Amino acid sequence: MDIEARRRIASELLGGEALTEAWGGFCRCPGAARHSAKNGKKDFRVLLEGAPTGYCLHSSCAAEVEEFNLALRRAVWREEHGGVAGDGTHGTGRDDDRNVAAAPRSEAMKRRRAVDLAAVARVTQGMPHIDREWLRRRSPMDVRAVGFAEFFEAIYQHGERVLVFTRFTSQGDFLWWVGRGGFRLGPREGVRAVPSELPGGAKCGVWFLANPVDGKWHEAKYLEDGGRRKSRRSESALTGFPYMVLESDELGEDDWLKVLVRLKLPIAAIYTSGSKSIHALVRVGAESKAEWDHMRNELQPLLTALGADGAAMSAVRLTRLPFTLRRGSEKRDGSYVAWQTPGRQELLWLDAQPETRGLVSYGIMRD
Repeated sequence: MDIEARRRIASELLGGEALTEAWGGFCRCPGAARHSAKNGKKDFRVLLEGAPTGYCLHSSCAAEVEEFNLALRRAVWREEHGGVAGDGTHGTGRDDDRNVAAAPRSEAMKRRRAVDLAAVARVTQGMPHIDREWLRRRSPMDVRAVGFAEFFEAIYQHGERVLVFTRFTSQGDFLWWVGRGGFRLGPREGVRAVPSELPGGAKCGVWFLANPVDGKWHEAKYLEDGGRRKSRRSESALTGFPYMVLESDELGEDDWLKVLVRLKLPIAAIYTSGSKSIHALVRVGAESKAEWDHMRNELQPLLTALGADGAAMSAVRLTRLPFTLRRGSEKRDGSYVAWQTPGRQELLWLDAQPETRGLVSYGIMRD
């Protein structure tokens, strides 16, 4: 690792901002123009050791910081690997989504609030075993009888557009337009979308952006050469803020499902990741990003104490798309591992009109 090379790369991406500390330094956030609160000198910092990453205390710039981090890790990968992909499958020298330095999972974990196991025990006390089949049997809509169309039509409004991803770092590979169906998207501006079925699976699974978009390209992000690029998955592309995603890497499935059942939140859908994780889509119905942030800030302390991943509670959030296959996963070093048996991202619960009474009212106390 050449720390000086990393410092130079980060400085160039930040428009010449000087990083003078051994570990990186504080500087102006690449998304400072979006900050809704007063800027401070130490709001944004860049860490250069380990997985190079920028962090900001503000939440309104999440999309810009994410794009900066991707550009930084791509450039660092090129510098330290000669522009060649590490797993031998992308040796063309192209800009590939996997030619990036690993994301700092350990750093993200440090920023999470500790789970209050005593609170989890109190919330789940006296509850019988909750499993996936329990949710399927009580789902307001029969999850075995729905597909992509019924899923999206149930939880989004007529005319809303939802981005679908077969590559996590793409700008969206497909789109579901409520009332009109699925479309395959062009990889860049100017390439027209064409009607298409949604994908039934992908190497690492399929995702959708929880909040709807306009489907257009918006000038937003930074490239390695200091230029700008356009995005259709950034906050500026969002047309509404109806949903928040809940997931947990801290609790086992049994405890996490008990927590979800107990929460008095309007849960529209619950589905699996094709592996161990289970996601819940909560309808918050915010009228603006500011209102969404306020709701998140109010809920976050409680939910993280009960095992929810606070880092996943962002308005620009990808979550797993049910009915699709996940054929493998990527390691932290970017290498791909194909699974012997693909995992299915299963829909467990679907409610077109979720209420705040909680799933507990659907019969848990009679079991």
